[in-house]
Amino acid sequence: MTLFRSESLMRIVGIIGTVLCAAIFTISISSPSAGREILVPGDFPTIRAAVDAAGDGDSIVVSPGTYREIILILKPNVQLHLIGKGKPTLKEMIKIVDAKWVTVEGFKMIGGTDESHGGIVSQNSSITLKDMEISGFHHGVLISNGSAEISNCRITDSILADSGTGLILSGGGVMLIKGNSFIGNEIGIQCVDSAPVLRRNLIKGNGYGLMSIDARPNLGSEDDFGENSLIANEVHIHNQGAKAISAIGNYWGDPEGPPLKSIEGKVLFKPWLIRGPLSKVGLREEGKVTLLWAEMKIESPCAGGCRRAASATAYDH
Repeated sequence: MTLFRSESLMRIVGIIGTVLCAAIFTISISSPSAGREILVPGDFPTIRAAVDAAGDGDSIVVSPGTYREIILILKPNVQLHLIGKGKPTLKEMIKIVDAKWVTVEGFKMIGGTDESHGGIVSQNSSITLKDMEISGFHHGVLISNGSAEISNCRITDSILADSGTGLILSGGGVMLIKGNSFIGNEIGIQCVDSAPVLRRNLIKGNGYGLMSIDARPNLGSEDDFGENSLIANEVHIHNQGAKAISAIGNYWGDPEGPPLKSIEGKVLFKPWLIRGPLSKVGLREEGKVTLLWAEMKIESPCAGGCRRAASATAYDH
């Protein structure tokens, strides 16, 4: 009996060891590689030279200063982290093509010339952008046929003959746009045949806040409020598609909701927030009790007069 138990115990230990080894192997291939830290200008005089020398899992750390160079990241099998310390300034484009995963964070990018076509251009790649300030390019960020996570970025003053755009999202791929500011662009965000999720963004003072062309942007649903703030745009949302855009649980700069002239095309926008998302106050949905952030607000039916969409292109749920 003792021998049987010992053999069984050894088999169990062997199985556990095999499982642990497999788990460790899985983690090692799914997690970013522990690469080198490459310093600019300490190890290389330019960002481009550091990128060319970088391998899988390397981090390029850029010191404060102004860098006037086009940065091309053409590394299909490399995970790369490009980090700005102290907000170094870039005066030219970052272009990322066929990259496995690239993270760019902590830079200020300034355009402002006739040649400032794009700030960051990503094609067929998976990228993360965070803590970026991008201003004065014809198009601030362009994502085409790839995955993207963009957070805590500020994209402003994208101007080009009525088509300057802060952020263009085109084609397939998982796209999460959260906690950013799009201010003073001719078009804040343009979605073309894409399905991004947008949460807690400030979209303010643009010609068009969001323009959707045959796309399916998700600005909030009944189960997952958008908590975006769309304020002082000439048109908040312009939808050129046949299907309605879901934009539920957002703040429109007015407790009474968006002016109907600021909604073009089919958009589901009720209920909406009656104050900015950080105020934690509640929703407006006439005739119903609404609950948000554990604070209760009761709206009387037709308070101040019943309001119905004057156009068949503005929808509630």
